[in-house]
Amino acid sequence: AGVLHDKGRILDLVDKKLASSYNRKQALIVLLLAMKCVNLSPTLRPKISEVVSVLV
Repeated sequence: AGVLHDKGRILDLVDKKLASSYNRKQALIVLLLAMKCVNLSPTLRPKISEVVSVLV
């Protein structure tokens, strides 16, 4: 995921079966949030309240 993110191709992580039947902007927001959540440094990960505010 990190490699695709670095290459500007993070949307390649979206399941191909969805084809174009998803909102690209929303998918990008969720994927970028997921990247933050799995950061190797716990101090750089978002707080759960920040995650919730992005998802609602």
